[in-house]
Amino acid sequence: MRVAILALALAGAACTTTDPATDYARFRSEVSVRTDEEGWQVASSAPSNEAKNANLYSGGEALAMWVLVLQPPEGVATVVFAGSRARSIPQADVKPTEEQGPWDRPEPAHVGNPWREADFAFTQRRTECYGEAYWCNRLQQFSVTLTPEMVKAFIAEDAPDTIPIALFTRRDVDWRVTRAELLATLDAAGATERFR
Repeated sequence: MRVAILALALAGAACTTTDPATDYARFRSEVSVRTDEEGWQVASSAPSNEAKNANLYSGGEALAMWVLVLQPPEGVATVVFAGSRARSIPQADVKPTEEQGPWDRPEPAHVGNPWREADFAFTQRRTECYGEAYWCNRLQQFSVTLTPEMVKAFIAEDAPDTIPIALFTRRDVDWRVTRAELLATLDAAGATERFR
């Protein structure tokens, strides 16, 4: 996993319409693509920065997720549902040994319907407190890495229009990525045909 690239990809997912063709056209026009120093194509779906820039008060929480495709010069791409979460917590709840930095979470995330287990890792964790303020912001950036089999299933012609994602418990859907957003990001990276 290219954690350095994931940690730098601070963009969010925009809202979607109910028309897959319209969604695809919008996402395809907004996907950002760059080539890194090793020749990898890095494509990310459109940003909203919902979690990063959220105004959080009194225990509030904000979450944003998006599609990130890392296509090497040769071979199959790594496809990730990346995200960021911000939570407002009391300063009294911040431990002196607050865990920071990357962490490979042992429990998987769950994606799709039916649920499939996917690797879940935090690429960054930090807590920001401001002086004697009562509330602090706990900021987390994370990645849910899909297997090639998952990607193939999610972009199939008969696949559902949305892909549910449950990060911490299968009982709660935290976010939904559309098939259109996934396809648009794969196409921008030149990676789609490798999953057909």
